[in-house]
Amino acid sequence: FKKGADREDRLGPERAVAEGWITPKAMLVGTFVTLGLACAAGLLLVCFADWRLIGVGIAIAICVLAYSAGPFPLAYNGLGDVCVLLFYGVIPVCFTYYIQTLNFSLLSFLLSVALGLLSVNILIVNNYRDYEQDKAARKRTTIVLFGRRAGRVFYVLNECMAFLLVLPLILDAPWWILFLFGILFALCFYTTRELFTLEGRALNRTLGHTARNVFLFASVLSLLFLYIGGVSN
Repeated sequence: FKKGADREDRLGPERAVAEGWITPKAMLVGTFVTLGLACAAGLLLVCFADWRLIGVGIAIAICVLAYSAGPFPLAYNGLGDVCVLLFYGVIPVCFTYYIQTLNFSLLSFLLSVALGLLSVNILIVNNYRDYEQDKAARKRTTIVLFGRRAGRVFYVLNECMAFLLVLPLILDAPWWILFLFGILFALCFYTTRELFTLEGRALNRTLGHTARNVFLFASVLSLLFLYIGGVSN
């Protein structure tokens, strides 16, 4: 907000500070309170797993603040996509697995990357829509750095890589899992078509559809693992 990215002419959903619903100071206090509660919950998990997870928690807290604040805000310097891949994919999936098993696995890593890549697409749509505004605010997102055409390419590549990473699991799945993934693939194709054809505020619909696809992707994978667990028992 203070850097000028959330202006009156922004095309995305309304932001509380930009709309004047809450003061910047109140938002800052709320951010630290929420972060403190999250850290407290993380400490409880440490009690059940490994004290070394404290380092992971500290890294997450630092990146939460460094994402759009500080002397080198990550989102303003082309690192937002990397942050999303790590903190919406690799770290939550791999360390959730670690907390339950005290071990890491190649499968959990591959699935974390797949979910992370699809999550990155949410940011890509957001930055694709806000290209002109971000450029004016000197917010160097990957779309500003490489262009809108590259953004569409990144979006398609992320979808393709996510499906390829889970393909070995899908091929051995029962027919109803294949059917669900077929529906999901069709939804992703439709959402991609929206990205290529819509402009301006209409892309907010694509933003929502992209988030929906991530949720459905994770949900179908969860159903698959519940099925595998049931069969093995």
